[in-house]
Amino acid sequence: MSTDKPAISAETLSGLFAPGLEYPVDTGQHSVLFFDVMRERGLQCREHIAETAPHVLNYEVELIVDGRSLPRPVNYTSKIPSMLAKNLAYFAKADGAGILLGARVPIVLTSRADSARSRMASCAVATLYADGRRRRVQTAAA
Repeated sequence: MSTDKPAISAETLSGLFAPGLEYPVDTGQHSVLFFDVMRERGLQCREHIAETAPHVLNYEVELIVDGRSLPRPVNYTSKIPSMLAKNLAYFAKADGAGILLGARVPIVLTSRADSARSRMASCAVATLYADGRRRRVQTAAA
């Protein structure tokens, strides 16, 4: 019986610990890159904030009524249709669709409480309205 233990070579020993040494090096390199990107992003953000941009909504308006002079409450017209729609949806299980007109394109108007079906109906109504408006313009131009 031999008491000699096989010697572990230096290559084998370094091969055993290589993954353990690669991880902290990799982590350090990724950390340096991450903080460099964050530093650059911070500089870009500061440059962006320092820039002055023209106001997008700069147009002439004609004041018809000052809402501050109206008696309180003044929001009856906006609350009644909302109440009616919510009652129909809740009690009659009705679906509704809403769009806002007056802009160059119809604006889809939904509530947070609307179902997916109601949101799709609003998109469909807006699409139909925009298509009808486009066709009307084409026939008028022809």
